[in-house]
Amino acid sequence: MPVDVEAISAVDQVLSRRRKDANVPPTFLGFLRWLGVEPSPGQAELVRVSFDAVEPVDDRLAATIFGGDVPMGRRRVVVAVCGARAGKTYLLVSLRLLHGMLVRDVSSTRHGQRAVAMVVAPNERLRREALNYALGAVHAKPELAAMLVRESGEMFEMRRPDGKLVYFEGGVAGAGGIGARGRWYTDVAMDECAFFHDSSYKVNDTSIYDAGLTRVLPGGQMILASTPWAQAGLLYEKYRDFYGKPDDKTLVARAPTLLLNDSPVTRMAVEDMRQRDPENAAREYEAEFMTANTTLFFEPTTLDAMVTDEPFTTQPGDQRAAGGDFGFRSDSSALVKVALRGNEVHVYGGIECRPEGGMPLRPSQTVKDFAACVAGECAYLMADQHYREAIAEHLEAHGLIYAPAPMQPADSYVRARMLLRDRRVLLHRPNLPDGLADRLLRQLREVHGKPTSGGGMSIVHPRWATGGHGDLAAAFVLAVWQVTGDTVAAQPPEKGTNEWVAEAREKRQQKMRDRAEQAERMPWLGNRTPQHWRAWRE
Repeated sequence: MPVDVEAISAVDQVLSRRRKDANVPPTFLGFLRWLGVEPSPGQAELVRVSFDAVEPVDDRLAATIFGGDVPMGRRRVVVAVCGARAGKTYLLVSLRLLHGMLVRDVSSTRHGQRAVAMVVAPNERLRREALNYALGAVHAKPELAAMLVRESGEMFEMRRPDGKLVYFEGGVAGAGGIGARGRWYTDVAMDECAFFHDSSYKVNDTSIYDAGLTRVLPGGQMILASTPWAQAGLLYEKYRDFYGKPDDKTLVARAPTLLLNDSPVTRMAVEDMRQRDPENAAREYEAEFMTANTTLFFEPTTLDAMVTDEPFTTQPGDQRAAGGDFGFRSDSSALVKVALRGNEVHVYGGIECRPEGGMPLRPSQTVKDFAACVAGECAYLMADQHYREAIAEHLEAHGLIYAPAPMQPADSYVRARMLLRDRRVLLHRPNLPDGLADRLLRQLREVHGKPTSGGGMSIVHPRWATGGHGDLAAAFVLAVWQVTGDTVAAQPPEKGTNEWVAEAREKRQQKMRDRAEQAERMPWLGNRTPQHWRAWRE
């Protein structure tokens, strides 16, 4: 069939005219009205202050959402902690990104660079949902549909009235950020960022945040929108530090579901969840972060309480110990030193060795660095048995004895948690190298405890996208374990050696002495039959 060039040209002319006639409102609330979207009063106050940076209409409602009076001004980072079904993905993410890609100043981009509205989601389903919301709005508005150049399952491309090409893309949270090289972002949204980890608890929220924020164009925003989860991670840290006390860069909103979307259907779902599972309803619909119960192992309040800015100096009589965790390729190697003085455990030193440039750590050099850190203070270094063969000989060369960690790793974590709850642990920030205290605290905040069959506990360390697998946290609990109850067991002699023969002889002789002593204390045993005596000896 021959191509009708004249028909195609006529369609192009109509689309071009519609595109040029499109008058996209500069404010987000105006854009919503232009699309025919009517936000609820709570949604309107949230976007009015967060995105349009104007005075609220309902001061009381705005104070509830933002935790108090909010100084006006546009913030580069907007955090929205919202209940489920509050409209955050549709309104705060998809439509917000669509508006930004149409109105941002992209003149600073060079030829060949892409201006992208980027949404990152924790999984493929949510990524696709956010993309479909934006694409649906484009198709529903003729002026926007005329700008559409192409679309696929991962993105769509639009030509703005000024002739600039812009893109809307969706990605799934990955360990390496969002591939920021070679392009600029009109806005970036991290949708449901409280759940940015995979089945192995690999944490990647901070790497994605850092990669995106540095590439956002002037006037654009970094948007963190999520239902809350645990009291750990980037979302919680922003909420903890800025809710009710925004600075000139970051603004945090918190809104239960019904404050933003009080429809009959939503109200019914909220009430049903409150009756069936009040705790989950508080998180899912009331936008409350979970405390350390079934997921987080250490309570954030106890970790905050152990930090002190007072320096610590060891004294004669202190019981000192060192805990280590070894990793050489993808993980770090970490050591933490503690001292027991009276009833308190003082964390006063440590070291962390991290692989750099793709090169694994050398066991000999790592042990040498550890030995230098504990020189003259500790005779033992406790660590798990994963790298025992690789490090025991190196430790011996430096006069250190390898001490195996408890067979049940959860035991040392349970003891550390008990001591933290009793306020018996102090972390002396000035004594630790720069950044080490903060990394230790974050790792402790992200430790997960998973119940196992039989009443046991499995400890899970989140893996950071930048490397590390709870190495400092593991070293910390082993150091604490040694000074708070159990003495380090001596290494048993190798079978067949003179030491092993002497120890076996001593055990037999001690057993005979115990039997003789028991016979003197219980003479009635002499009246027993030979069968009873045989059973007693066994």
